[in-house]
Order: sequence, then structure tokens, then C-alpha cells
Amino acid sequence: MIEVIAHNASRKAGGLPIAGSSVRKTRHFRSSLVNIMKAPSSPSNIVSLLLLSIVFAIAGNAEALAQRESFDASLGNTLEVIIAKLASEPTAVIPRRGTDSTGIAREIRATDISTHFDSIQFRLDSTVYSDVLSEQTIARIAQALRSPKLKAKSFLIEGHTCDLGPESYNLKLSARRAEVVKRSLVRFGVDPGRLRALGLGKSEPLKAANVPKTPQELETARAKNRRVAVRLLLSH
Repeated sequence: MIEVIAHNASRKAGGLPIAGSSVRKTRHFRSSLVNIMKAPSSPSNIVSLLLLSIVFAIAGNAEALAQRESFDASLGNTLEVIIAKLASEPTAVIPRRGTDSTGIAREIRATDISTHFDSIQFRLDSTVYSDVLSEQTIARIAQALRSPKLKAKSFLIEGHTCDLGPESYNLKLSARRAEVVKRSLVRFGVDPGRLRALGLGKSEPLKAANVPKTPQELETARAKNRRVAVRLLLSH
């Protein structure tokens, strides 16, 4: 496989808080389930096992919902941070060299003002978002770009990949993904004339993945590198 999608554990490690009551209830259900499984088989134990399995599944869904709601709240807290970063005064011109969605090499003159989002994830070797969290993140970015402080500015959507796979393949894949994010931002109300898209492949890793790590640390580093960045373009 050319690219590996981040495991759920690494997504949780990115800051999704888990409600304390849900965790305690889940642990209680797990303990009860284990005790029943260890007990001698009987009709009553089988019924209890089935009931607890159902309750455990419901509790798991509730826990996932609590995580999502908590993360949605944190998105609201970061909206102003996104706006503040992208509204900063640029101090340098940064040539961005990469590939567009048609596979043509491009150089775009941008600024040193940018912010990245590793919560935007895609399916394996695909331009399809891996979960609803990616769409929610993009909706929040669009909200920031439509804000009074940013609505007169233009932006470059950059796609980045991890170190797996050939450079040429990663350039094209990251470009297609950047284009998909651009189209999503347009769908959420951002003027398409304010946006450009470019794929940079694996050329700018945030986290080094070529040093010895545990498998989980390695995947976490690669997940951080599979990201989308929004960069302020030069004013025309």
C-alpha cells in the first residue's frame, strides 16, 4: 500500500477529549462482561451476556458521540485562532513549488502566513474524506475565510503527504486532495476566485518519520504529515 490512513488511536491522541462519565460506565460494562464470561455457562448467564453486550454497544456509541461533541466545541474555540493566524501581517514572500490537480508543475508566490490541519484525512490512496470530522473542519475553515478580517484576502490550499510512496505519485495525490478541499470550501460559501490549490507531496514533513520509532509513534508522525495547509497569497 502506498499510503496508510491514521488509526483511530492516533486521531484520538490529537486532542479528542472523552467524557469522564462515559469512560467510567464503559469500564464498568467491560468488567461485568468479563466476569460473566468467566462464570459457568447457564441460560441466565447467556441472557445476561447478551444484554450487557447490547448495553456495551450503546455505551460505545454514546462515548463516540461525547468525543465528537467535545471536539465540535473545541473547533468553536479555535475559530478565532485560525482567523488570527491568517490575518497576521506577512513578513516574507515564499515561492511554493508543487503540482496542480492536472499534474502540471506550478510555482505560486505566497506568503509566510499559514496554518495546517491534520484533522482533514482521506481514505487510502483516495480523494474521499475518511470521516465526518474532515468535513466539519473544512466547514470551520470556510467560516474563518468568510469572516470580516479575511474575506478580502486570497489563499492557497496546500496538500501534503507522508513519506510512503514515490515522490511523483505523492505530488499528484496531494494536488488532487488540495483541489477537493478547495471545492469543499467553495461549497461552504467561499468565493472560488479567492482560492488556489497546490500539491507538495512529501517534501515538507512536520514530523520526521525516518528515525527509529515504535509502530504507533511512526504512524502518528505520518498522520501529522498527511495534512492540508491554508496559506495567505500575495495581494494583487
